[in-house]
Amino acid sequence: MADIMANIEFKPLPQERSTEVKFQYSTLFIEDGNGVSCFIPGFDLRFFAPTVDESKLIGKALTRSYLDYWMNEQGQNAFLLELSRMGFKTAKHDFVIQNLLKNKPQPKVNFKKLRSSIPSEFENAQKFNEEANFAMAV
Repeated sequence: MADIMANIEFKPLPQERSTEVKFQYSTLFIEDGNGVSCFIPGFDLRFFAPTVDESKLIGKALTRSYLDYWMNEQGQNAFLLELSRMGFKTAKHDFVIQNLLKNKPQPKVNFKKLRSSIPSEFENAQKFNEEANFAMAV
């Protein structure tokens, strides 16, 4: 299977008092007569959709909801720890995480998931990649 994409980038926008969040991910899917079974390995999300086009919309909404929950409901520190727990890393990971946990300003930070576990039923699945972005108030 080709590379699985799972990246989250945070770029501070001090003049707007916000952070731009860009995320990229792969969705694995299997079509059958009833619809499309989907799995987003980077975030360990599974779902079912009637069509491939609808699976793209649902996948984007689920991924955005996941990120929104961790950033806005649980807070930055909990989110950073969750990213680390899930296997997302950045260059100079420990140093960057410590600075972010201490609320020290950082330039653009890109987290990339190093490995994703693929359930056996999705080993031969088709794949599409998606990306989106949004601004988060700080």
